[in-house]
Amino acid sequence: MEIYLQIIIRCIITFVAFGIMTTILGIKHIAQATTFDYIVSIVIGSVGAVLCVDTDIAWYYCVLAMGVLVFFAWLLNLLNRKTAFVRRYITGTPVLLISQGNIMYEGLKKCQFSVNDLLRELRYHGYFYISDVEDAVLESNGQLSVLPKEAKRVVTLEDLNIKKSEKGLVSNVIIDGKIIEGNLRAMNRTEEWLKAKLAEQEVGVERVLLGTLDGQGELSLYRKDYKKQRWTILE
Repeated sequence: MEIYLQIIIRCIITFVAFGIMTTILGIKHIAQATTFDYIVSIVIGSVGAVLCVDTDIAWYYCVLAMGVLVFFAWLLNLLNRKTAFVRRYITGTPVLLISQGNIMYEGLKKCQFSVNDLLRELRYHGYFYISDVEDAVLESNGQLSVLPKEAKRVVTLEDLNIKKSEKGLVSNVIIDGKIIEGNLRAMNRTEEWLKAKLAEQEVGVERVLLGTLDGQGELSLYRKDYKKQRWTILE
């Protein structure tokens, strides 16, 4: 029974340690992670697994090892923000794969990209013809950034001389039939105002799955009882 208790305690310690490390290093989407971030994550995860189940190794040894790894990861991230040398030679720099419509063979070799890899990434971004692409850059985190040729770019409001509607971010004021009072106050609205709006649309708050409010005071409601057709082309 003692071994089970030790494993439970070790798992709790691991969970707490990972939570602290995440706070120190910051939340980063996996698509934004660099190669170094990926390596550190794997090593820390392996040490955490040892901490959970290997009772022959003192738990504080594992915590110390994770702490050292986190310190060096934090230090490298700091240097990455402050020092060009680290960004260039350790974290990596973007590589040009297409320039002025031409495929850069040296760039492909440097990134160990084949032409098929490049075409796949372009299709993923919605470009099925290289002739539509002006420049393509492989970022240090492995993401491909694409600049289409001018004739293939999406038309913007500025191109059409149309003034942008200043709606801003929307706030969730109702979630699953419950009013989020803090969000209402942040939008300078009251619960009485919200209930009056619901009454105008003849819907009770308990029937609302999601209610959003934008910067212009426009309330959008998505009801729980919405029914879709039984058969669709997606089934």
